[in-house]
Amino acid sequence: MGDWGEFKPIREFFRGLFHYLVGTAGWWMIQIVRISLGLMGLIIVSVSSIVFVFEYWRRNLTRSGIENSRGFLSWLSRTLTSKLYRDSEKYKFGNTVKSFLGLSTAWLVCWLVDVPWIAGAVCMIFGSADPFAKFGKIWPIRRLDSGKSWGGFIYGVMASMVSCGIMLYLDATSHPILPPDVSTTLAVFVYFVGAITASFFELIDDWKLDNFLIPATSSVAMVIVYRLFGG
Repeated sequence: MGDWGEFKPIREFFRGLFHYLVGTAGWWMIQIVRISLGLMGLIIVSVSSIVFVFEYWRRNLTRSGIENSRGFLSWLSRTLTSKLYRDSEKYKFGNTVKSFLGLSTAWLVCWLVDVPWIAGAVCMIFGSADPFAKFGKIWPIRRLDSGKSWGGFIYGVMASMVSCGIMLYLDATSHPILPPDVSTTLAVFVYFVGAITASFFELIDDWKLDNFLIPATSSVAMVIVYRLFGG
């Protein structure tokens, strides 16, 4: 796609959909079903283990060349590789592993401080920041040498704040999310810092670690702000 490098709209759509579905599922379990952060940790460990085994299998299958043969497993490997992985990731552990490592880090931070309302926000930011940052490839505003753009940063922050705004709407109308000692003003400030942090590290990431950095750094930033101004 010219100066877009490896950007392919269909593939990026599916990658963004992965972010959105994982983030929404995490938020739903934490703040709608209201499972404990301890149980959420067990779920993350279980899913991460499955993802790691799958990634190991997919990478080895691709390296062996068997994916070019017939059969269901070969078809599955080819399909997932073409829909979720860039060419540079074909023979490596993909972003799914990095994503769950980042979510595991975020969970640990939130579990230690016992802030499920921040854990839910991390999930929503994870499901919003990266998918909408991809629009910076189409409407960049100003492109950086790395291929990222300020447009992507702005779109990621806006999408994250809209997602967090939905949580605050639910809290104010029908489904309490914030603890009694946390005001809406403080929550907005905490969420805004998380959204800015996530999109900032997505913007400056030259190490291909944005899927890890988005949940990990946003969780740390939000917990620090909460501790400084409200905790």
